[in-house]
Amino acid sequence: MNVNDLEIVHNKMLDKLNSIWGKIDKIYFCPHLKEDNCRCRKPNPGLAYMAKNDFPDIDFKKSLMIGDSESDIGFGKNAGMKTVLVNNSIDKQTKADYSVNDFYEIENIIERLLK
Repeated sequence: MNVNDLEIVHNKMLDKLNSIWGKIDKIYFCPHLKEDNCRCRKPNPGLAYMAKNDFPDIDFKKSLMIGDSESDIGFGKNAGMKTVLVNNSIDKQTKADYSVNDFYEIENIIERLLK
């Protein structure tokens, strides 16, 4: 898949998600390979800093990184976010702040964090 194909997928996904849940402003992705050792490839926090540059009001301490891999959790931790590991088939010793079986459980976590 090239970058143009990925942008088509992202646009379709945004159209669907925005019609259901509200507004998602932007999707960030890393086009580099692991061996490129770039700052934007997870678990490095480069994508978070790109988002902060585009949306300066983002407060990472009040942000939640939700993912299904340890690199997702590492990314969130490296950016100073709370983290949620979904469908934890990974080692039970995860460094995530929360671990859930599915996305439905995330609502409860968000409600607790907002209190």
